[in-house]
Amino acid sequence: MIKKGVLLILCFFLSGCIQKSIIDEVHTERGVGYDTASNNKIRGTILLAEYSSDRTTKNVTMSVVDQSSVNILNKAQRQSDATIVYGSLKLVLFSEAIAKKEIIEISDAFVRDARIGSRVYFAISEGRAQEMLEGDYGKQGNATYISETLEHNIASGDVPRTNLHLFVYNYTQQGKTAYLPMVKKLNEDRIDISGIGLLDWQGRLIDKVSADDMFYFKLLVDKYSAGTKTVKLAGDRATIKSIRSENKIKVSKKNPFSFTINIKIEGIIQEYRGRRLTPQKIKEFEKAFAQQITESTKKQIKHFQYLGIDPIGLGRKAKQQTRNFDFKKWEEEYKDVTVQVNTDVVVLESGVVQ
Repeated sequence: MIKKGVLLILCFFLSGCIQKSIIDEVHTERGVGYDTASNNKIRGTILLAEYSSDRTTKNVTMSVVDQSSVNILNKAQRQSDATIVYGSLKLVLFSEAIAKKEIIEISDAFVRDARIGSRVYFAISEGRAQEMLEGDYGKQGNATYISETLEHNIASGDVPRTNLHLFVYNYTQQGKTAYLPMVKKLNEDRIDISGIGLLDWQGRLIDKVSADDMFYFKLLVDKYSAGTKTVKLAGDRATIKSIRSENKIKVSKKNPFSFTINIKIEGIIQEYRGRRLTPQKIKEFEKAFAQQITESTKKQIKHFQYLGIDPIGLGRKAKQQTRNFDFKKWEEEYKDVTVQVNTDVVVLESGVVQ
């Protein structure tokens, strides 16, 4: 009983040492965007959340210019009429202009800040990040809307898994280059995921996977747990839903290197438009879909080799299976390595026929 009494007294006194933040008395940082500014400076737009009594969120932005991202946050704190709390950050946007030259330098500040969670979403905005953050996309606030759009398309769409942790991991490991989703402002209340930004070995944006090709890119760098794709065959059309996929990369030969990528896809035909959907017709769809995937993924790989980037991580796979692997030699060989893609499509069942 004495021990319990002592513990209760300690809890009473220690609780007074905890710094409290009342939500109505602070500004919560939910997003931040970076654009270029004059004199080689950076414009940081900080998206703050102000909560209303009806549980809606008001978007408030602060725009600060400085030479470093760390100073931008410090300046914003000095110019704010209430403490800015950073622990609820959901989104970091980089304009294309910033992503082409100093995305890694800015990212470093977030990696070193213990208040920032590793699951913060990173993305590249087409156009200025400030304009993207100054929209009005939903009752829960712009940062929540954009981050949930990314989250939804990662889970059930064509966006590969991405966040602060995965981005830094992809960038820092040898034998793999990083990538980030790109977003575009359509109007004041809607955005679009417009593609995947491809970064080089220095972490600079050099190219983009279009929205139409994101499906094939995700097959190469990630796996599907849910998704949808429409396949056309001689005037007939099938919508394959609940796509599940996995890929396996193998080093099939060394000196010189060659690789085999095996892609397996499972799904159901949710909707079919055409003549009678027979078992033979389903087999034809499986074959046509597999051929379409093989051709499109091989085309992407050739383009990556031409650019000298490796978002798939072939260099990492080669290093894992090669003793005394020489990255300098690999950089010379990479553009000429042979990559064979094998695709297996299995339709588990058919659904609505029209």
